[in-house]
Amino acid sequence: MQSTRRFCNAAGHVRHIVTHHKPSYAETQLNRTFFLTVLAATATKRDAKAYIEKYQKPYSKARAIKVKESQSLSEFFEADDGELIDVEPPLVTSSPIRVALITIRDMPDATTEQLTRIADTLAQLHRLGLQPVVIVDSGKEESATGQSKQVERLTSILHSIDLEARPISEGLFDLRIDPSVHKTMHKKRIVSLYDTRTLKAPVCRRQIPVIRTLAVDQWGKKTTITADSAMKALCKAFGNKPATVPFQKDLNRSALIIDKLIIIDKVGGILSPQRKKGSHVFINLDQEALQLQRELATLSSPDIADRHLRNLDTCQVCLDLLTDSASAVVTTPDIAGSVPGTQHPLIYNLLTDKPMFSPSLPVSGSRTPTTVTTILRKGVSVTIHRHISLRSPEINLTKLVSLIDDSFGRRLDVEGYLARLGDTVEAVIVAGDYEGAAIVTSEHPTTATSAAGSSPAVPYLDKFAVLRARQGAGGVADVLFNAMMRQFPHELTWRSRDENPVNKWYFERAKGTFVIPSTASGKSAVRWRLFWTQAPSTQARFEEYIDVASKIQPTWLD
Repeated sequence: MQSTRRFCNAAGHVRHIVTHHKPSYAETQLNRTFFLTVLAATATKRDAKAYIEKYQKPYSKARAIKVKESQSLSEFFEADDGELIDVEPPLVTSSPIRVALITIRDMPDATTEQLTRIADTLAQLHRLGLQPVVIVDSGKEESATGQSKQVERLTSILHSIDLEARPISEGLFDLRIDPSVHKTMHKKRIVSLYDTRTLKAPVCRRQIPVIRTLAVDQWGKKTTITADSAMKALCKAFGNKPATVPFQKDLNRSALIIDKLIIIDKVGGILSPQRKKGSHVFINLDQEALQLQRELATLSSPDIADRHLRNLDTCQVCLDLLTDSASAVVTTPDIAGSVPGTQHPLIYNLLTDKPMFSPSLPVSGSRTPTTVTTILRKGVSVTIHRHISLRSPEINLTKLVSLIDDSFGRRLDVEGYLARLGDTVEAVIVAGDYEGAAIVTSEHPTTATSAAGSSPAVPYLDKFAVLRARQGAGGVADVLFNAMMRQFPHELTWRSRDENPVNKWYFERAKGTFVIPSTASGKSAVRWRLFWTQAPSTQARFEEYIDVASKIQPTWLD
């Protein structure tokens, strides 16, 4: 089989060397085993399909794209007979190269063993279709010699495990003073990319760039910038939607897309006071950023608080510049290092686009793990309407009904449903543009004690709906559930058909459950399972839960 090796200089000019290589049977089987093992260990069928669509589809078919003198480039593809063929990935592709932008903080403090394990992780990401680009944070090291030494150190480690790495010590960043504030005492410095081709050239050769945070100002003076400034500048340069033209036709248009941000920091993920000194599992920035900033500002250690606030700010600024599908991961050097035989948070997130466990599990649950890794997304907005009618102009009833129909796979009897609700709606919580919604009502039991007015109404989750296209992706269900729990932290109940496959998800989030005996028989008999988030205070309150869940009649057209 003929393959074409591609080499390009800093300006991006392409050179071709044609070689003849056919992978051995052992190499082919090794590649196949690697992908199948990783996917089987970490991903559901839905996750695997989404991963292949995103990261492997550009290489799924052999495509010859004509370039200079009618030469063609081979690609990484699966042949028609299913044989996995591994040749050098393409320079010319109609799809963008997906990049993980990685900052390793305080590199001088990292041990050689830690960096070697991190390099192993970079190798796995690289092999799975995500191109690493590493920014070296030299911490308090200010000398040019010391900073260059750290770049060389990581480059050498990458070479030692047979990864091609390219140190970029200068020529990438430009530093200017903001002219609009030049007369003020504190001048604002603007960091930008001097030439995107300096980074594109090694990436197009599948090399791992190792970047020193050095910029040149308008007077030609070399100045050290922060790793955060470098990361933000790269996201600004490559944050637009990727071009669909072949790479070599216009190097100045973006053929790279930054898909992941990874910050490796000894303080780990964003600290969560509710998780016993552990980290937040997942952060929906659109909804949670301001509250998190307030929480972090109250930490007893100002140094720790500043590091977490800096990581949070960098992730938020960068994700605002990237596509909505981009995400960020903040973790420790030890967790970022590849540990054989264990599930790896970075690899798991690449394959599933999720954290290792659900962020909506009860924080105090005995089976809820702790973590030092946080996943962040720009996320979805959450709108909360309290004490409102579904006929209110603030509610888009058409979209809400469409969401419910799609989520349940059934048609709602709208008029019947509105009549049943009456004025009982306690809250309508909407995620995004009706990508998900929860309707919580205030239900009055029919028991004697309640009729006497001695018992409060029961908060009841009447509908919990997520668009099928967003189920299992983007964390919409978790975001919605967490928002609902913040509104109803002390008491919430709901019911589900006993055979509902979603019950496993409910079991993990409820404090208790009970199967309500059916009073009907034959086809009309339905076994309802009752759930609650806090244990009922008395036996009488428990009976009120059962009463509420038993009396509500379904309102479907079918």
